[in-house]
Amino acid sequence: MSRLGPGCHSYQETVLMRSISHLSVSLLLCFQLAGMAQGAPSSEPARLQQALALMQQGKTAAALKVIGPPESTTPITPTQGRTAFLRAILMKKHHGTAAALDAFDAVWRTYPPLADYAAKTLAEAAATRHDLAMLQELVRPLTQGYPYSLHLPSILLLLAQTQYHLGHHQQARVTVAHILQTYPSHPSAPGAFFLRAQLEEKAGHMVKAAITFKHLGDTYPQHERAAAAFKRSRQFLQRLAAKQRPQIDPEHELDTLGRLIQARRWTEVQQRFKELAPLVQDNPQHPRLLLLQAKALSANAVGHKP
Repeated sequence: MSRLGPGCHSYQETVLMRSISHLSVSLLLCFQLAGMAQGAPSSEPARLQQALALMQQGKTAAALKVIGPPESTTPITPTQGRTAFLRAILMKKHHGTAAALDAFDAVWRTYPPLADYAAKTLAEAAATRHDLAMLQELVRPLTQGYPYSLHLPSILLLLAQTQYHLGHHQQARVTVAHILQTYPSHPSAPGAFFLRAQLEEKAGHMVKAAITFKHLGDTYPQHERAAAAFKRSRQFLQRLAAKQRPQIDPEHELDTLGRLIQARRWTEVQQRFKELAPLVQDNPQHPRLLLLQAKALSANAVGHKP
């Protein structure tokens, strides 16, 4: 469970917060209404509500003026924590990420209910700088205090990518394996598979890399890296002798083709049809292949998406 500090929310409210995957005005408004229900001082909630309304209208500078400068009081009340969080978001919108980092860091250090949300922005900035030490400083308390945070897998992926970029390949492999084993359904999984394939390539395991790239594309054909993954997979396999290439499983390929057609991955669809045709020509799977070809034609398989 998340670390809880003075003035933190109930377990039910914390679970609700963890269910929201993106920073949003709705999140803050939810907290604000809860704070009013708990009898928070009227002036602070009113100020926060006014700033939220201005933010929704796109008046970032005016909202910042209403919020005012940060307060140094610690421990902070829930309303002060929510205000600090909104201040950080507004500063990021108005002045850019670099100017808002101190504000997000203040939330990270002083207000546990929103600390993992603040950590996401801090981690993204650290990854941009390839600041491995900062990422590790964030990951340790997050792993211990926020194991169910929806942001933790994304931050771990940033850590793994930074480890890879800095040449710490063994550490990156461990981090990637942890992500895929612990968070297999998280949106960060495709990125983790892509990085695993890159690590396998670096280690000289070209067959493994080709299989992982293909798995990424087959499993997540809508993902932005699917086309690149398919291309890399085929490039690696073309360098291998025919006997070194993995055998084609017609049943798996037919199952995958439906997803590829739906995702409009026409380059890959056409290649799969070409490979499968001689393998299923004289067996019971041939009618299924013909049906898939008809489905592809009806979906206008001349699209421009690779």
